Amino acid sequence: MRTVEPGVTVFTCAENRVALIPAGNVPKDVMVDYCELLESYRHVELLSARSFYHERQKSPLKHLQWGQGAMHFSFVQGDKALQATPMTALHGCRSIVGVIGICHCPHAPDISEAYADFEKMAQQFPSAVALRCFAFEPLEDEVNKDNLQKEFLIMFPPGDRSQVEQHLEVLMHDFAACVLMGLQQQMLNKSISEMKLQTYVDLPDFSGYMSVEDARQKLGSEEEVKHRRRHTRLEKLLADLSMLAGSPGDAAEHYNTCIELSKMCGDSVWGAAALEGMAEAKVLQALLDGDGLPRSRSKAALYKESSREAEIPDSPESPMSRAMRETSTCGFGGVSLWKVLKATRNLEQQVRGYYMQAYQTYQKRGIVPLQIEVELKRARFVAGLYGHRARGEASDLLTQVMEQWPQLALEEDRVNVAVEAAQVLGMVGAVRKRAWLIWQALEMVRTLQRDDSTLLKMALKSLEPPGDPENQDMRSSRPGQWSLSKCALPHRHWASLHKATLEALLSAASKAGEFVYVWEAAAALLRGHHTVIAQEHQHMLLEALVHAAEHMDAAAKRRPGPGPPPLFQVRNFVPLAVELVAAKVMTSWQSSDKGVEGNGPFIFNPFGKREQAQKEEVPQWIVGEECSLEVYIANPCAIQLKVDRLSLSAEAMEVPEGNGASVKVAQPVPVAVVLPGRTKPTRVTLALIPLVTGTFHIVGCNVTVFGVTWQQRFVSTLRNVPLGPGLQTVENQVDGEQHIVAAVEVLPAMPLLKASISRVGKSGSQIQVHDVPPCGNQHSDGRVKTVVYEGQHFTFVLQLRNHSKLPVLSARIAVQDSYNAAAGDGKGAMKPGVRLRVDEGVMQSSLPLTPDQVVKVPVLVEVGQPLSVSQERASMVETQVNQVPANALGNIQSK
Repeated sequence: MRTVEPGVTVFTCAENRVALIPAGNVPKDVMVDYCELLESYRHVELLSARSFYHERQKSPLKHLQWGQGAMHFSFVQGDKALQATPMTALHGCRSIVGVIGICHCPHAPDISEAYADFEKMAQQFPSAVALRCFAFEPLEDEVNKDNLQKEFLIMFPPGDRSQVEQHLEVLMHDFAACVLMGLQQQMLNKSISEMKLQTYVDLPDFSGYMSVEDARQKLGSEEEVKHRRRHTRLEKLLADLSMLAGSPGDAAEHYNTCIELSKMCGDSVWGAAALEGMAEAKVLQALLDGDGLPRSRSKAALYKESSREAEIPDSPESPMSRAMRETSTCGFGGVSLWKVLKATRNLEQQVRGYYMQAYQTYQKRGIVPLQIEVELKRARFVAGLYGHRARGEASDLLTQVMEQWPQLALEEDRVNVAVEAAQVLGMVGAVRKRAWLIWQALEMVRTLQRDDSTLLKMALKSLEPPGDPENQDMRSSRPGQWSLSKCALPHRHWASLHKATLEALLSAASKAGEFVYVWEAAAALLRGHHTVIAQEHQHMLLEALVHAAEHMDAAAKRRPGPGPPPLFQVRNFVPLAVELVAAKVMTSWQSSDKGVEGNGPFIFNPFGKREQAQKEEVPQWIVGEECSLEVYIANPCAIQLKVDRLSLSAEAMEVPEGNGASVKVAQPVPVAVVLPGRTKPTRVTLALIPLVTGTFHIVGCNVTVFGVTWQQRFVSTLRNVPLGPGLQTVENQVDGEQHIVAAVEVLPAMPLLKASISRVGKSGSQIQVHDVPPCGNQHSDGRVKTVVYEGQHFTFVLQLRNHSKLPVLSARIAVQDSYNAAAGDGKGAMKPGVRLRVDEGVMQSSLPLTPDQVVKVPVLVEVGQPLSVSQERASMVETQVNQVPANALGNIQSK
C-alpha cells in the first residue's frame, strides 16, 4: 500500500486509468507488443469518438468542447493495476475506469476459457465503467463462431499490422465513447448519501486531528455538518469525473463549490485537494483554449503534415521528426504544449497560488504525504516551464521534500519519494544530488527487513535516464530486459558513491533473490572498480556471478549490456589477402591524372581526389570470406577468468534493401581463452565472416562465461595507440563513456581465379631450361628463370581456373614486361628484348567462366636481340581479373 502516487504531475488528474490484463495464456513478448500498440492511443479526440456516443440522458457536462476536447488514457499493465491505493476516496481520478483484456488466439486454444479468465480478473476492478476483450489473430472458424453471449469480446480479423492498427483505431474511439458515457452516468447517479465520511484519509494516523479553527467553522448541528461534508466530497468527485471526461470548465465549477463548502463544514483536506484540482483544471483549460492538447494521430496524418512542412528549406531537422517531437503521442508533453502554457497570461501565478494554498492546508493538518505530492507537482511544473533554468527552485522544493521524508510511515512511500525526487533532479540537471538520492533509495531497500522484490524494483526506477522536462512521461519506453547499460547512473565524477550504490544494489538483490540484478551489480563492480576492490572481495563477486548464472533462465542469460572483464580495445584491421583486394577499373570517361567531376559550376573538382581518398579509408571486406581484426585483450582483475566463447560483435548500419533486420549479418569465428589475473593487454586476432553487404560497425566482442553471453564494447584506455583507418570514437548517450567502433564496408562476393602456367615448344624449336644451382637465381616468390635464345618463338599456356562460387562474367588480361614496356602496343616486333602476345580472344570466347571451369590461354613469346652482350632481359606475365558493373563493360581500359 502507498499514499504517495508515483509520477504525479499537473496532468495526472485528466488521465483515465485503464488496466491491461492477459486473457488466457499470452506470452510476455506478445503482451508487450500489443500493449505498445495500445500506448499510441493515449489521447483520443472527442470529435473522433462522437459518432460512437449515444446520449441517453441529458449530459451533466455543460462545458464539454467536442471540437477541441480530448480524452486521455493511462494504460497500467500487469500487477501494477492491482496495486490499490487508499487515496481514491480523495482523488477519484486514481481509480481504474476501464479494463482491456488481450487474448492471443494462437496461444489460447479455447477462447471461451480465455474469456472466462478475463471476466474473472475484471471483477477485481469494480470502478471500471468500460470492459473490452480484444482477441488477436483468430482462425476463420473462430471468427464465424457465435459469440453473442460474450458481451465484451471483440475479434480482430486476420491481417498484417497495418490492418490491425486500422481496426484498433476505430475500436479505441468506441472505447473512449464508452468511457465517456460511463463517467457521465456516474455523475448523474451519484448521490450525497453514497459519500463516505470514514475513509483512510479521515483516520487520525493519516490526517491528524481536526484543529480548533476548523471546529469553529462548523455551523449548525452535527447532522447538518455531516450533510455538508458529504456534499463537499460529492462536488470533489464530480469535479474529478469532469476532468476525466475532458471538460475542465465543468470541473472548475465543481471545484469552486467544493472549496466553499469545505470552509463551512471544516473539511479542509477535501478543500485542499479541490485547490490542487483547480490548478490542474486551469492548466487543462489553457491547453484547450490554445489548442495545445496532445492528440494521438495516425502515422498517415503525421506524414501528411511533414510533407507540407517539407517545403520549408530553412529547417535543420526533417519535417517528420519535427512533427513527432512537437506532438507527444505517448504522454503529456512536447514543445507546443509548454509553449501554450508559457503564453497563457497569469497562468503560472494562478497555479503557484493554488498549490501554495493546498500545501499550507496540508501542513496545518500535518499530512506529510499530501504535502510531498504538492511539492513534486510544483517542481515538475516549473521544470516544464523553464527546463534547466529551474534547477535552483526545483532543488529548493525537493530539499524541503527530503526533510519531510523520514516522517513518512510507509516503507513504500519513503522509497517512492526518493525515486521521484531523483527523477525530477535529473530532469533539471542536478546530477550530483540525483546520484545521492539513488544511493539513498537502494540503501534504504538494503536495510529493510522485507525480502520481496517490490521495493527493489521501485527503487530501480531511479536509475532510469531522467526524462525531458518538456515531455514528462514517467513511463519507460519499450519494456525489455533490464540492464545497467540502459540506466543513467553517473559515476565519472563520484566513483566512491557509484561503488557504494552498486554494493547496495548487490546486497538488496541477493536478499530479494533477483539474480539478474545480482549479475549486473557484480559485473559492474568488477568492470569499473577492480582497482579499489581487494582480491578476496573479487573472489566473492566471482562466486556471486556463478551463483546468479546458475539461477537465471535462458532468456536472461543473453544480457543486453556489458558484463565483467575481460576488456577489449581494437588495434587495426588485418589486410585482406592480395587476391581478395578489389582492383579499381578505369573507364573511358575517367582519367587518373585529373580531378573528379564536381557538382558545382566547375567541370572538375581539384580537391576531389583528396576527398575520395578520405572516403576510401574505410576498410573493405568481402561477403563469405573470413576477415580479421587485431584486438587487445586484458584482464585487469586479480582473479583468473576463463572465457568459453569469444567472438567479434558486428552491427549493420546500412544494409541494402532486401536484407531485413532479422537476417543474420555475420558469422562469428569463436575462440576460447584463459586469462590469468592481472593480464596486460595482449594482441589477438579475431575473425568474422560477413553474410550480407552494407556498412558494418564492429562495436566489440561477444563474450560467454558461465553460460551467460554479453557484448563488451571496445574501450580506448588499454593502450595509447592512434586510431587507424576505419576506427572512430563514439560516446555513450546514457553514461557518457567513450567507446571505439571499427567501421567497415562489406562488398559483394567476387570471383576468384587461380592461374598456372606451362611451357610448350612451337615449330620444333628447342627450349633450353637450366636448373637453378644451389646458389642460383631463384626469386624470393618461387619463380624460376628460363634461359632462351635470340630469334626463338615459343608458347606458354596460361591456365585459369574459377575457384569461387560465382561465375566470371568479364575479365581482361594485361601483359607487362619487367621494364614497364607494355605488350600489345603494336611496336615491339623490331625492338630488342622479349615480346609477349596473349591470345585474349580464347579467354573472351570462354566467358562466362562457371565455377570450377578451366580456360587455357596461349601466350606467345618472341625473343628479339639482347640489349647488350652482358645483360639479360627478363619478362613476366601478370594477370588482372576485374569485376565491374554491367553498364561499364566495354568501356574498360587495359592497365
